[in-house]
Amino acid sequence: MGCFSEEEKGIEDKQGSEIKLIVATDLHYISPSLTDHGEYFTRMVENADGKYMTFCEEIIDAFIEEVIDQHPSALILSGDITFNGAKLSHQDLAKKLKMIEDAGIPVLVLPGNHDLNNKMAASFQGNGYYLVESIESKGFEEIYEDCGGNLLIEKDPNSLSYLAKITSDLWILMVDVNTKGKSNRVLDETIDWIEKQLQAARSHNICVISVTHQNLLRHNEMFYNGFVIENGDSLIDLYDKYDVLLNLSCHMHIQHIEEKGKLNEIATSSLMVSPNQYGIITVSHDKIEYHTKTVDVAKWAENKSRSDLTNFMEESYDFFRKSSSDKLRQTFINDPEGEQIADFVADLNCAYFGGYLDKVKWDEKSYEKIQSLNSYFSLYIRSIVEEGLKNHQKYRIDLKK
Repeated sequence: MGCFSEEEKGIEDKQGSEIKLIVATDLHYISPSLTDHGEYFTRMVENADGKYMTFCEEIIDAFIEEVIDQHPSALILSGDITFNGAKLSHQDLAKKLKMIEDAGIPVLVLPGNHDLNNKMAASFQGNGYYLVESIESKGFEEIYEDCGGNLLIEKDPNSLSYLAKITSDLWILMVDVNTKGKSNRVLDETIDWIEKQLQAARSHNICVISVTHQNLLRHNEMFYNGFVIENGDSLIDLYDKYDVLLNLSCHMHIQHIEEKGKLNEIATSSLMVSPNQYGIITVSHDKIEYHTKTVDVAKWAENKSRSDLTNFMEESYDFFRKSSSDKLRQTFINDPEGEQIADFVADLNCAYFGGYLDKVKWDEKSYEKIQSLNSYFSLYIRSIVEEGLKNHQKYRIDLKK
């Protein structure tokens, strides 16, 4: 199945052009008015999962400028676009996305598990927090009603799923699995709706790329419950039947590519986690190619005369690395090689989340020491290693002609 009509193939061959899409996920944006970056907020993020929330605003603003500069056919945001689902964060993010829409770039957006009906939506001030208003599905539709523009051709009446037409030969199927009361599960009615869209695509020889927030495939044996869509097999069966070759997702914040039969799933890592990257997809008549790009926050900061972000990449890496190694340093505090072990694990974990395991400097002695722990953590490290130290930052899918 190709992704260009004969006429469009001619244009591509003559001008060397391709359809370009940008995908970013797990932005976890928080409105500046909802945090003073005080003691409570700082302590919370330093003891969390490595999201570099101190510079959330700057990362998002730098990313938006890069999207506008690259001018793709569409920007895809695949969920967890806010930190904790606060209505104000959604409203302020929508204002930022409007700059992209105003530049002529449609934004296709899905909610993640953080974005709707979040009882922990909060404002963080000083040494505490207070709860603020979250939103439901209807509020999500209202806030992002201008996103997507005239690309939207069909909406699912039972969820926030929809279909977007990029060209006459390429559709994007945005599948919502976080509708109220049904998080991480596709509604039966939505599955029926999806099949109708895929039937229409097949009848017109249209290439379909699917998008979900949670994963369709299991990317790691340790990340299953809460990560893989509960009834995802129903979607996989449909995709196999109708030759949907690619699903875009994340949720787990790990840059990872998995295959099952004909289906390929690319999970793009969180924009808030080092190396703070997003995906660029190019589609032509015979292939789909994907690679990651790190947001150049330092360049953006230089243009804004912000000298405090000159070493942003290194500082973001160090922040995430520290969250990976602190507990291990305590575990091996009396081991003369404890520092070496912790450093090895921290580098391995950063590479795993960033998708560049092929660049890890291997340390067999440290690995054996970690495995001697026989703990959940040792099982996690083993799950990474046994898969193979591969690169997940680039990928190619060859299409049927």
